[in-house]
Amino acid sequence: RRILTEAWDRSVGSITWAADSKSLIVTAADIARTKIFSLDVATGQPTVLVEEGSNHAVSVVGDTLLFSRTTMTSPSTVFVADLDGANTRAVLDMNTERLEAIEMSTPEEFWYVGEGADEVHGWILKPVGFQANKKYPMAYMIHGGPQGQWGDSWSYRWNPQVFAAAGYVTVMVDPHGSTS
Repeated sequence: RRILTEAWDRSVGSITWAADSKSLIVTAADIARTKIFSLDVATGQPTVLVEEGSNHAVSVVGDTLLFSRTTMTSPSTVFVADLDGANTRAVLDMNTERLEAIEMSTPEEFWYVGEGADEVHGWILKPVGFQANKKYPMAYMIHGGPQGQWGDSWSYRWNPQVFAAAGYVTVMVDPHGSTS
C-alpha cells in the first residue's frame, strides 16, 4: 500500500481506471480549470489530458473518454475525447439554441503579485458593450475556503455572467489557499 498522490498538490475529483490498468483517469482543479489527468500508477506522475473548461464525471468507454464540461459561457455539455485527450468534441449539447439568444461577457484572466511574492489568479468580466471611458459599479466576488477556486465553470448559484449582464464589472480573485 502507498499514497499515489503524495507529491501532487491537487485534490482528485472524478476517478476511474484506464483500460490498461496502468493509470487512473482523474479530474482535479488546476489553474482556474478542472482538468482531466492521467495518473501513472507506477510513478504517481500526472499528465494533463484535457485542459479547457471544468470537466467532471469522467468515464472510460472503450478507447474514449466521456465527460461533462462547463465553462463561464456554457452550462454542462457532454464531451468525448481520445484516451490521450486528443479530438475533444461535444456530443450532446442541449443549450446551443438558448445560448445563441444571449449576449454574454467574455471572461478575461489576470495575474498579480500578492503576499509573499506569490502569483495570484483572477478573472474579470466586463458588461456587454463595455466602454472604457464610462464608470461602472464593481461586483467583487469572494469564494469560501480554504479550498475552492473561481474556475472557468458555469454556476447556477454564483454566476458572474448575471452580475456582468446587470452592468457590473465583475472581479473574482483566488486568494491564498485556493485550489487553483
